Amino acid sequence: MSKAIGTTICLLGVFLCLQPAALFSQANVTDALQETLPKGWECLQGPNELDRPGRTFYIDRSGVRYELADLYGRLKPISGEVSSVVARANGQVSAGLFARLLGFGDVSVSGSRSYATAVALLQRQEVRTEEADARAALRTVDPTLIDPNYTYYIIRNIQLARQMRLTIDKGVAAAFGGEVNFRRLVQVSGGKGTGSPAPSSGPGSTGGTPIISADEGSSFTIDQIFDKPLTVCYLAQKFTLKNVAGGAGGTIRDAQLVEKYWNPSGTE
Repeated sequence: MSKAIGTTICLLGVFLCLQPAALFSQANVTDALQETLPKGWECLQGPNELDRPGRTFYIDRSGVRYELADLYGRLKPISGEVSSVVARANGQVSAGLFARLLGFGDVSVSGSRSYATAVALLQRQEVRTEEADARAALRTVDPTLIDPNYTYYIIRNIQLARQMRLTIDKGVAAAFGGEVNFRRLVQVSGGKGTGSPAPSSGPGSTGGTPIISADEGSSFTIDQIFDKPLTVCYLAQKFTLKNVAGGAGGTIRDAQLVEKYWNPSGTE
């Protein structure tokens, strides 16, 4: 891969990730954050607790992802705290995507343009797996499930964050009908302007209501704090699995990890 993370780390849902190139230029906040993580990392459009080490999936010939098996229980992942990530860049933000990630619902927005942004991942952890454990876990999968026409991946490592912060030019409010309406939308979604996020609600909720935590000069700072650390980026490595000849005329399952990582942007 030519980029360290792939598409983008996006705030408030890992914010510009995996979106069509028409929505933002290559020289934006994507590039700034990609330089903060090693080769192979990809970031999610929205943080979740589903993508974890040991989850396997495949990509069909149309580029669609399908889940295969969750091998988390067969691994011995190790985790630890890592330093916060902060990046500054000029990025073109899709107002429609921004609205969805902020939880505004079916809000009418107008266009998008380039806004000055700063993105931070705070209270960050990394979870890693060993290659020997990953290969042993893969050998428990039935090779008859493997279609040679598809490409298969296993999530090896993940980045977790408990808090994400975006500082963005106030000009973004124009896409939501002006600053007054923008503030109203944030308050409707639970924010208190300078207070704490509203309590989580509903089955499976992870909290994370966005709030305007600072209002300075020409920019807003918007925070999301989750009830628990959520996966925001992961490293998914390609694997192969097949039956090969074994001793006494039998067969064994051969699992190999390939030096190739999932890159939804299609740029290697």
